[in-house]
Amino acid sequence: MPEPGSEQPPLRVAVLGAYGRMGAVVCRGIEASADLQLVAALGRDDPRDRAEAASVVVDFTHPGAVMGNARWALERGKHLVIGTTGFDEDRLSTLQAWVTARAPGPGVFVVPNFSLSALLATRFAAMAAPYYPSVEILDLSHEKKAEAPSGTAIELARAVARARAVAGGSPAAADPSEATGALVEGIPVHSVRMRGLVLHETVLFSTEGEVLRVRFDAHDRSAYVPGVLRAVRAVVDAPGLHVGLGSLYDLEDG
Repeated sequence: MPEPGSEQPPLRVAVLGAYGRMGAVVCRGIEASADLQLVAALGRDDPRDRAEAASVVVDFTHPGAVMGNARWALERGKHLVIGTTGFDEDRLSTLQAWVTARAPGPGVFVVPNFSLSALLATRFAAMAAPYYPSVEILDLSHEKKAEAPSGTAIELARAVARARAVAGGSPAAADPSEATGALVEGIPVHSVRMRGLVLHETVLFSTEGEVLRVRFDAHDRSAYVPGVLRAVRAVVDAPGLHVGLGSLYDLEDG
C-alpha cells in the first residue's frame, strides 16, 4: 500500500481482444483514464505473454478462447474482468474452482453486460415478474453477435424466472417451436441479428387488457465503458468470483 499522501501509480491493465469492436472502445477508455495504464493490447494472434506486466486482464475475446485466457491469467495471479459471453453454469463452476484453488488470491468479475441501464432493466424486470402471467423477451443485436440469445437476454430471463419462482409462479410457457425462439428457464426469448444494431433488449409483460415493457437500448459501445472501468478499479480489492456488477452499484443482479 502507498504511504498516506503519496501518489499511487496507475493500475496496469491488459486487454485481450483489443482489436474487436468492444475491445477497441475499452482500450480508448483506459488510455483516457489517469489512474489506469494500458500495458498491452492483444489481438487474436498475439502471445499472452505480452500481458505479463499487467495486474488486471480484461477479456473481450470469444467464447472459444476465454477459458484458456482465464486459466492463464489466474495461474499468474492476475485479476480478471471478463466481458466475453458464453458462461453457462458449467463454465462458472470451473472458473469458481480455479479461483477457490488460489484463494484468497485474484478477483474475477464475469459480467453479461456492463451497462448501468442493463443492470437496472434486469432489476426492474425482476420486480415486475411476479405480477404478470405472460412474459417474453425480445433480443436484438448486430449481425456479428457470437451467440443467440445474447448473454444479456439470458441474464434477463434468469432474473425473471428466479423472481417468478420466489413468488410461487410457474414457467411462462411450454417449450416453443424453433420458429418462435429459444426457451431460457421457461422464458421465451426471440433473437434478431441485423446490421446497424448494437444491443436492444425488451422484456414484455402482459395480463388482461394491458402490457408492460421494460426496455433498454445501447446505441453505442461507449455505453459499456464506465462499467468496465468501474470493474477494473474494483477487482483488485475484491478477491473471489463475482457475476455481474450489482455489488458495485449497491444492487443485486436480478
